[in-house]
Amino acid sequence: EKVGEDLISLEITGRASSADSVFEGLDGVLAVNIHDNTVDLSVKNAEKRIPLIIETSRRAGIEISSVNMRKPTLEDVFLHYTGRTIRGEGASGRDMAKQDMRNRRQLWGGRKK
Repeated sequence: EKVGEDLISLEITGRASSADSVFEGLDGVLAVNIHDNTVDLSVKNAEKRIPLIIETSRRAGIEISSVNMRKPTLEDVFLHYTGRTIRGEGASGRDMAKQDMRNRRQLWGGRKK
């Protein structure tokens, strides 16, 4: 998946497992990711590609229940490169601040007296 391109999510009625062969190679589609009944497409110029994607789906017999288009967020980019969310799992803002202070103390040689 190319980070920085537009993202289109299609909710499909039924399983979406055959959709990758329908959308891969479609003009402007850079990547196809499928999970359950959702097809995520990384595309160039999503506004211009949506009509083609919907028409291609119709011809392939894929019934779309919803379409969502968005630009990638900082969270999307971070997740793409690190495989985890920005906040981390289970860590509150307070926990993260405490860990940050511990890291700083270690860096500067322990607690200040």
